Amino acid sequence: MRRTVAVVAMAIAVAVFIGGCGVQADRNPKTVAPANVPYGLLEGAPSTTGPGRPPVRTVPTTPVFVYFVRAGRVQATVRHVTAPVTVQKTLAELLIGPAEAEAAEGVRTAINPAAGVQAKRLDAATFLIDLSPEFAQGPTSEQVLGLAQIVFTATEVPGVTGVRFTLDGAPVEVPTPSGTLTSDPLTRDAFADLGPLPPDVLAPA
Repeated sequence: MRRTVAVVAMAIAVAVFIGGCGVQADRNPKTVAPANVPYGLLEGAPSTTGPGRPPVRTVPTTPVFVYFVRAGRVQATVRHVTAPVTVQKTLAELLIGPAEAEAAEGVRTAINPAAGVQAKRLDAATFLIDLSPEFAQGPTSEQVLGLAQIVFTATEVPGVTGVRFTLDGAPVEVPTPSGTLTSDPLTRDAFADLGPLPPDVLAPA
């Protein structure tokens, strides 16, 4: 009980002291000159990279070409992957599809958005690309364009010249632009008719 009385008495004394000093709360905000602002209130937030803090490290990336479709042909588009460049990383960027700005310019992908791919090296120059079942859905013409996208993208990786395909882990014959089916490794030559158009053809009128 005595402690409570003492606390109340102290609170009253502080209130009287403040009132005697003439300190009153303003009902409206007022502009205060910088010279009158208490020390430290105008200082900015502490830097996240100041003394004693480790520097922010960025992961190095490398530009690569992935191939989308425009005007019925494949077209190279720059993407960035973490070093070192691999076929799997490059194909992963391909599966993301074109950016919104690219799509507005008529760039698209013929690969089913639900499709997945896995890459495995067969030898120094050839990769095995396993396609998920979703890839085989849709018109054959779209599958051919999708295969061209994969072959051109995979062979952008230095040293890779050919691609063999499987479907859901099983050997498969894939369609080519000539209308034939093959299980042989495919190079860019097999899709020469779907290769990139010259820049002057792609330029807007």
